[in-house]
Amino acid sequence: MNTTKRIAAAVLLLALSFNLYAAYEVWGGASFVGNRNFLSQSAQQHYRPMLDNLGLADAEMKHVRRIGTNLEMVVFPSPALRIGPYLALEFLFPVGYSSSAGDGGYLSRNFDRRSTLKAGLSYYQIFKRFGFFTDAGLDMSVNRIATTNEKNHKGPVEYETFGEWGYFINFGILAKTGDSYFKLGGTFAQKLNYGTPVFDAALFATFGFIID
Repeated sequence: MNTTKRIAAAVLLLALSFNLYAAYEVWGGASFVGNRNFLSQSAQQHYRPMLDNLGLADAEMKHVRRIGTNLEMVVFPSPALRIGPYLALEFLFPVGYSSSAGDGGYLSRNFDRRSTLKAGLSYYQIFKRFGFFTDAGLDMSVNRIATTNEKNHKGPVEYETFGEWGYFINFGILAKTGDSYFKLGGTFAQKLNYGTPVFDAALFATFGFIID
C-alpha cells in the first residue's frame, strides 16, 4: 500500500507541474490486447474454480489466455522531449487455458475478468512520422472467477476474488499523423506477491488522439 501511495503522489506532483511549461501534449487511446498469463504453483490455487467448471478437478492450470482492452493516458510536459507520466486501466477476460490435462477454450457466463490499474513513465521517440515507445511502471490487479459457470444458472453466483501487484514494461513501434497515433507493441509483466514467478506476455494494438 505504501508503494501505491508513493506512485499516486508522484503522478499527482507531475500533473500539478504541467502549468510550468509553455506547451504540453496529452496522448489518450484504447488498445486491443491479447494476453497470456503464465502461472506458478503458488498462483494455481486461485484458478481451481475455473478447472472445476471445466470438469478438470484433478488437473493443474498452467496458463490462462485473455483478451480485452487497455485505456491509456500519457502526458508529456514538453513535445521536444517526450517523457512523462503514464496511467492506464486494463480489462481482460478469459477465453482459453492450458492445463496438465490439455488445452481448450473458456466461455465465461458470469463476466469473469481481471481489472488492472497501471502507473509509470513513458518515453516516446518519433522520427518525422514513425518511431518507438516504451512504458514502464507498477500495476495492481483484481481478479474474479465465478465458482459456477453453468448455462442458464438461476441461483446466486459466488466468486473467487484475489489481488495481485507487480511491474510491467510496454515496448514497440508507433506512428503519428496529425493529432492521432497508432502503436503496435508487446508487454512483459511480472507479479511480485507470489513466492515463485508469475508473469504475463501480451501483444496489443492502440489507436488514440493527441491534445496539445
